[in-house]
Formats: sequence, C-alpha cells, structure tokens
Amino acid sequence: LTCAAFALVWAALTNDYSVSYILHHTNRALPGAYKFAALWSGQEGSLLLWAWLLSAYGFVLRSRHRVDVRLTAYASTILAGIQIFFLLLLNFAAPPFAIQPGPVALDGFGLNPLLQYPEMVMHPPMLYLGYVGFSVPFAFALGALMMRYPGEKWIRITRVWTMATWMFLTLGIFMGMHWAYAVLGWGGYWGWDPVENASFMPWLTGTAFLHSVMMQEKKGMMKSWNVWLIFSTFLLTLLGTLL
Repeated sequence: LTCAAFALVWAALTNDYSVSYILHHTNRALPGAYKFAALWSGQEGSLLLWAWLLSAYGFVLRSRHRVDVRLTAYASTILAGIQIFFLLLLNFAAPPFAIQPGPVALDGFGLNPLLQYPEMVMHPPMLYLGYVGFSVPFAFALGALMMRYPGEKWIRITRVWTMATWMFLTLGIFMGMHWAYAVLGWGGYWGWDPVENASFMPWLTGTAFLHSVMMQEKKGMMKSWNVWLIFSTFLLTLLGTLL
C-alpha cells in the first residue's frame, strides 16, 4: 500500500496522463503541493489513502502487541477484515491506476479551483487520520466481545488511540470550517453541508464514547453504551468517507 500510494503521487508529480485519475485531477501548471495532494483529490485516491492509513495504524498496533497478545490478535484480524473491504473497492469498484483509453493527453484537466487552497494539503489527511483511527478502538471492542473478555482492559489499551484520533478529527473539522469560510463564501464557518455533517456525526458519538468510557472504568457503568457508541462512530466514519 505504501508503494501504491507512492506510485500515484509519483505519477502526479511526473505528469503521467496515461493514468485516468491523474488526467482528471491534475495538470502541468498545478503547483507541486497540489500535485502531491492529488492522492486525496478524488474518490479513488481517497480510498487508497484510507487503506494506507489503516495499514499504518495496523502496523503500529502489531508492534505494540505485548500489551495483550490474544486481544491484539483478535483486533488485528478485524482490522484485516476492514482492510480487505477497502482493497476490494480499490481493485474492482474504484481502481486508482485505471489507464485512460486512447492516445496519452498532453495536459490534464486540472484541479477544481475551489480545492486549490493551502488547507487542501492538510485538511483531508487530518480528517482521514480521525476517520481511520476509530477503526482501532472498534476492533478492540469487537474483539473483546468475541472472546468474552472480562473487565475494562480493552478501554485502557485504546484510550490513547481514541484521544489521538478524536484530536485529529477535531483539527480536521476546524480546518474544514476555516476553508469553507475563506473559500466557499457561505457567510460563516458552518453551512450544514452534508459533507460537514458527515464529519460532525462521528465526532459527536466519539466525544460521547470518550466520556462514557470514564464511567465504565470508574463505576462499572455504561458497558453496553460504550460498545454501541464505538460501533456507531465506526459506521459513521464509513458513511462520511463514502459520502
């Protein structure tokens, strides 16, 4: 996946218009930063970024498997299942390396002017770090259910993951708000656009999860609430991604 992401960025930087995705999202006059950002400028590239980030999170998870070998094994298998879903999308539904039929074009179609803003380089990756990151606590929660894991250890293991993921998602939403204010001219920072709402809904359930896990740790309450909240957050991140 790292090689695939590098190949797509390299194709953008070297103006390889034989690749349909590069033809439709870049052109020769586009600054280098936006050519790099072509990785997440369209659907196919965004799905590749999602899968790459998931593999990076999975790599870190496996490197920390000693915190609980058996539970981490369950969580890793669940993450692998999610990864298979995205790899199927990348291979059959939205292949980023599809070849453009006919002779190779001399120049690309360029990037939507609304996307040519400095936050294009930072906002989508930050949002995706938040979206993808919630897969890890979801995998641990589902793994704990499958192995009938007693106690709250899965919460303690995933606390840092959840807080870091929540922070990335929060920063991504704030960047998007500023982008909307500066470029789209909605007259404010929030226009209740479907894409904005799609990022806000997992933030709400993720914030509720962060608070309710404290109740489970301290008082043994809200166990079923926590499972449903992290499941809902994960499903809403998928909705946000596909929307």
